[in-house]
Amino acid sequence: MAFSLTIAVALALTAGSNPASDEALDAYEAGLRTPAHLQPMSYGGGVEWIFQAEPAGDDGPRCRIYVREYGAEGAEPWIVVHGGFGAEHSYLLDAFAGLEREVRLIFYDQRGSLRSHCPTEYVTSDAHVLDIERLRRVMGLERINLVGHSMGTHLTGRYLERFGQSVDRIVLLAPAHLRYPLEEADLAANPAAGDNNAAGGQMMNRDVVTAQIEAEGFGEEEELGLRERDFAWRIRFTGVNSYSVSHWRELRGGGAFYSGEAGQAAWQSRPETVDLVPVLKAHPGPVSVIIGDHDFADPGAGLNRHWFGDDPDVSLTVLENAGHNAWLDQPRAFRRALVEAMGLGGD
Repeated sequence: MAFSLTIAVALALTAGSNPASDEALDAYEAGLRTPAHLQPMSYGGGVEWIFQAEPAGDDGPRCRIYVREYGAEGAEPWIVVHGGFGAEHSYLLDAFAGLEREVRLIFYDQRGSLRSHCPTEYVTSDAHVLDIERLRRVMGLERINLVGHSMGTHLTGRYLERFGQSVDRIVLLAPAHLRYPLEEADLAANPAAGDNNAAGGQMMNRDVVTAQIEAEGFGEEEELGLRERDFAWRIRFTGVNSYSVSHWRELRGGGAFYSGEAGQAAWQSRPETVDLVPVLKAHPGPVSVIIGDHDFADPGAGLNRHWFGDDPDVSLTVLENAGHNAWLDQPRAFRRALVEAMGLGGD
């Protein structure tokens, strides 16, 4: 089962190198305006397009990044960084529905995920961070706002650490661990946060999940067809990511939308130690954190309360009876918190 936050990795992959030097980015920027670089396509009220994030090899283009943008022309640009690693952007669309009337929303699939085809040897966590900067430069944006979900908060924080001069507002939704390894004080604040596998398993195996599966008639798996087996899996997947499971039909992503290979490559290439808490606290722009009190990444939100609860410069909102995808459990409360965090005027 692929959780929204990569919490278990059984296979170690050798990740390819991706130069993180300023020279590499400058050379990349010099080629942004070549005719073959961008491939725009019309999409509803907005546009979807693809850009090449690595030089082409003998076998053709490498690492084409899929981008989907829509919203008010000339409005504040918000780049949305999805979770995973190995997931893709579409599971987040419902969380932002309607906000395109006030802002410019920019979604993309991380390299190696679903629509952003990329050889695995080019998929690293460092490359993910640089792809945000590549996207900013491709779009000619001087400054951006960032909203990350789950492992996307890790990338958002690391981007802020390196390219903070280009960032205004930061919003973190259901943050992954912003510091690892966790310190003794962190574990004292929330002992359950030390084992996301166990927390996710407990969410998935709750009585309410089993009851929902049985109520839908999916209890005897050996007697189910392929369609019904997937529905039973989706209820369990909802149990991990949501406090309530009655809206399992509304949960997007997972399954065929998830690339375990890309997720493992990015996970294995993470830095051994990270501490993004002081980076976020030091950011001069607004920083907001929104998390459900039943989020398997931080059950009870003890970690985030410990990190940000007493900080006047970081807005922390803990939503009651909400899980990792809090907009499903508490849509109105989530929307109010998100609108405020984005500095917008109303629902």
